[in-house]
This record gives sequence, structure tokens and C-alpha cells, in this order.
Amino acid sequence: MKVLLAVDELTFGMAIVEFVREHHWPEGTVFRVMNCIETVPAVANLAGVPVLLPEDVFDESNDYAQRIVHEVTTRIRAMYPEHEVQTDVVRGNASYEILQMAKEWPADLILMGSHGRKGFTRFLMGSVSRDVVSNGPCSAVVIRLPVQESAA
Repeated sequence: MKVLLAVDELTFGMAIVEFVREHHWPEGTVFRVMNCIETVPAVANLAGVPVLLPEDVFDESNDYAQRIVHEVTTRIRAMYPEHEVQTDVVRGNASYEILQMAKEWPADLILMGSHGRKGFTRFLMGSVSRDVVSNGPCSAVVIRLPVQESAA
């Protein structure tokens, strides 16, 4: 079995780790922990002129992504030393990259968190989990945080 763990924040990563801990995984299960750094090639300044983001913004995002993936991977390996755990940090649109990884690897299951955004915020930022559940090549489990954790 191939299980893709799509993590974007450490809080959600730890919730996914708890989900993994609470379930039995068949012999030969391979976990792949991935993080997608959303790329924004340009933003508009106050005059509406596109301005490229400096590379150090991407470097900081990459460092953060690597830390999240490392922490989740370390915990999964400690729980299941007999299972292989792979890692990936990619750049791009999160929905697209998760779906591509799930198709090309190919995954049997996707585990991911949901911020639970609603209304205008969801309209502006989209819903990665909704896109993955709706368009994924395999089953997906969306893990929500308890209300007090997600509000913090």
C-alpha cells in the first residue's frame, strides 16, 4: 500500500501522525510525506505593477517545508520502523502537485488536513482538500483539527 501524506503546517502534520498511529498498516506499506511550497511568481505593488518576490522568501519557505516534512517523517519512522518513509518538497499549486504525485507515484490513499475555511476566505484561497477529494485518483482522508486547535 502507498500512502501519500500531504502536510502544509506542523499542526496538521501532527494530526496526520496521530491518524497514522491509530490505524493498522499492512506489511509493505510505503508512506510518502510531501509538502508543497505555493509559488507566487509575482505580486502587484500598490501601483498595480507586478513585482517579483525575492528568492529569500522561497528559501525561507523551503526551510520551513523541510522542517515540517522532517518532523512528520521522524515520527512515522519511529512508530513504524519496518515501513519505508519517503519525502518530497515541491513547488507549485498545492492541489495540482498533490494530485500529480498521487497519480504518478501512484498512491493508494491520500491523507491531508483541512483548515476548514468558509465563505469569502474559502472563495479567495480555495480548498485544496476539496479539489483533491473531488479529483484524486484514489481515496482521500481529510483530517480536521478539533475546533479549539484550528481556531488558535
